[in-house]
Amino acid sequence: MHPLGGFAVLVIGLRIAEIIKLLTTQNRENGKRTQIPS
Repeated sequence: MHPLGGFAVLVIGLRIAEIIKLLTTQNRENGKRTQIPS
């Protein structure tokens, strides 16, 4: 496996984790005001 390929996967994984973290915090804030069906 190419080293740069592994690094790209790592960076993308971290980016996705950050996006998920932001979405979960936003959903928690919105959930206080409006009910979001799960």
